Amino acid sequence: MATHTDGFIQVLNSQNRGNFGGTADIAIRRIRPQLPPGATPGLQIVMVAGRTVPARVSFDLQSNAAGGHYSWAREIADSCQADVWIMEAQGHGASSRPGPMSDPCNILKQGDGSQQSVFGQVLCEPRWTGNCGSSDSEWQELDTVVDHVRFMTSRDNPSWASQSTGRVVLIGYSAGANVVGPYAMQHPEKVWGLLLLAPIFPPDGPGDRPGPPADPVVAPDPTRTEKFYGAPMGVLTKDKVWQGLGQDAGCPEPERNDAVIDDLWSAMMQNETASDSVPGHQIYRWPTRYWWGWNRSLVSADQRLGKEPVGGAPTADVGIPVLIIAGLRDGAIRAKADFTDGRGGFSVDSLYQAIAGRGKAMMYDIECASHLIVWQEPYRRKLHELSIEWLTGFANYVGPASNPAFTPVRLRRGGSGRYFVPRNGGPLQEWNGHVFVNSRRRGPIIVRPNG
Repeated sequence: MATHTDGFIQVLNSQNRGNFGGTADIAIRRIRPQLPPGATPGLQIVMVAGRTVPARVSFDLQSNAAGGHYSWAREIADSCQADVWIMEAQGHGASSRPGPMSDPCNILKQGDGSQQSVFGQVLCEPRWTGNCGSSDSEWQELDTVVDHVRFMTSRDNPSWASQSTGRVVLIGYSAGANVVGPYAMQHPEKVWGLLLLAPIFPPDGPGDRPGPPADPVVAPDPTRTEKFYGAPMGVLTKDKVWQGLGQDAGCPEPERNDAVIDDLWSAMMQNETASDSVPGHQIYRWPTRYWWGWNRSLVSADQRLGKEPVGGAPTADVGIPVLIIAGLRDGAIRAKADFTDGRGGFSVDSLYQAIAGRGKAMMYDIECASHLIVWQEPYRRKLHELSIEWLTGFANYVGPASNPAFTPVRLRRGGSGRYFVPRNGGPLQEWNGHVFVNSRRRGPIIVRPNG
């Protein structure tokens, strides 16, 4: 069974706006598989979570409910014989909380996770306006973690860099895609592959940093973005953790196990020092961040995304395989309207279509699964199965294509394309992402890009 160790990595002169250029402690968890004496893992994986829930809860939840095995990270580590590193973004979990997050008045006034939505009223005006973090700060944090992983792995296994060209696989969940996707495009020499679960993708989102590099990063036009960026943090309460699933024609209500919710909330509260800062409410704080550099034009212009990797090739020839896993019931990643005030509606279909390379650009659409698939029955098990199969394929990449030991990935479900994953089992079927007729139901599932 996999075991873990926890630690911190310091980010000097953090670009997080709420830190005012100070040092930040980024919490990391290293999960290691059980291996024979002297053996070392080859594959190194770094996992980055989304906007609201801490990464350890998303990826390494410890719960015995519904048969247990909620830790996606440990399933990967054991099945792929890989080291899995979980990174907590600044403002989450055990990582540093920027100063403005200590003031309960600095909670968004309206919108998702706001004073109005959580407490039923605006209790006080924010004393520090604007978003807390940004793409600059989160890319800086991720780069520090990736370099630490590469150093530690090479120290433990000096031949690792020659076997896998010193690259890691990045996994981004939800808004974590805003971090790992652009980072992979900026640092292809460090990235072996990209797995995106329920990725947030604004096709027409901002491509560049707003304002000169010397200026603090804030969302442009605060009058339009107040619901999403008008204060340094939003909050969650236990009754808000599992919501927004709603009914969908032909889909049963996804199973909600209350014991899992109890374990989930308990894990979120483990490092929350301000849980009772608002009398009568136990809250979890999350930082607001402004992201850019992740849109249709930038992704489609990068010829490396979705291309077969070639171990040992020059940086210019690097390919970055991409796997997307998404729930068909996930309304967050198929938004019809701009619910974030400023970045446009999200579309996972547009992301898949924008990826230029088709060597290993795959997408699995899981019927009836939601945005909370990491804790959802029975779809979390399908997530584990599909991702492990894809990640296991990287073991075949052991050097340059000229090396006799080099063989491309060959998966039993097919090497590329888009697949429909039935909720009740059965074979995966190739799918164009628009219309698929399910014989067990009266009508077809219809999913259109951005809708």
